[in-house]
Amino acid sequence: MPETERTNLEPISENDVEFLSEFYGSSINTKFIPAPSGSISELVKKRIDHWDKYGFGTYIVKSKGTGCRIGYIGIEYIGTSMDADIRYGLVSEVWGKGLGLEVAKECLRLAISEFSLKKVWAATIPENIASFRILQSIGMNPDPEFKHYGNEVVGYSYDVRK
Repeated sequence: MPETERTNLEPISENDVEFLSEFYGSSINTKFIPAPSGSISELVKKRIDHWDKYGFGTYIVKSKGTGCRIGYIGIEYIGTSMDADIRYGLVSEVWGKGLGLEVAKECLRLAISEFSLKKVWAATIPENIASFRILQSIGMNPDPEFKHYGNEVVGYSYDVRK
């Protein structure tokens, strides 16, 4: 199971529906991320299906100190494209403690080393300064070729071929 200094990353499962319902039910947690379309159960099923089909996907982030779920992070193909992006969200109680950077760094490492992806994307809205800093800190660069999620996001990429 992947881990960082302060977290364990576990593939998403049906046992995570309650946590994600609470997570997405918080306007603070979701200040910078879109609400899922459909139910949380449907979202979890899609995430599990991605794992089954591609061998990688979304992880639930758990604190090593408490064992509590504190967020999610993952690498998934965007829609029907073969563009994979890193997506993450952490509960507001752990914001500002470096955990976003910690798990994003591990997620990018997994994408390249374990899942053999050659290019990884990420997107954030302009107001999410913390995500800009995280993406830049893990070596991602702004990429105008990112054409997903509409014009309201800024795309980043990390390309191992460059």
